[in-house]
Amino acid sequence: MQASRIKSWLSQPDAPTIIQECWLLFNKHLSSGEEPLYDSAQLNNPKKLCLPIPHDLYQLVSSKQCIFYAHFKFSGVTFSQYSTHVGNSLILFYSGGNVSSPPVPGCIKYIIVHNDIIQFAVNHHPPASVGVYDPFSHYPYFPTCLYDVKLSDTLELVQPLWVMCHIARW
Repeated sequence: MQASRIKSWLSQPDAPTIIQECWLLFNKHLSSGEEPLYDSAQLNNPKKLCLPIPHDLYQLVSSKQCIFYAHFKFSGVTFSQYSTHVGNSLILFYSGGNVSSPPVPGCIKYIIVHNDIIQFAVNHHPPASVGVYDPFSHYPYFPTCLYDVKLSDTLELVQPLWVMCHIARW
């Protein structure tokens, strides 16, 4: 409970600059990822921090540096990269923004600014293997599917508007 109060206090938008810097250090310290992580409060900061692009993301992004975030809040919903918060990284999204196709489950690996747009680099969850028992098949009005827990190796750039909701995984 005390940690959430400290986190709330550190993330206040009207906090002094030194407190905002403490928030960045706090956020970086609690993140388990290998890449340096920065909070989305820095989005409007004129001193944007550009970092080298990881190898797996380089194929999707045409530049050599990018701005990375640990968290991003969109329409009141917090999204996080997997290395920061697993629950906030699991999403159901429309691949390519095509809402006429069924949504796809995925996991946010990176939150980046690319072409001045916040985007998520997402690994897909492939469908469950053939022959795996689906306990939800008995409930036709409950739209739930099983997917493989192993993530695909390829990344897809997803805009926050394409995200339908968060999902659960266990």
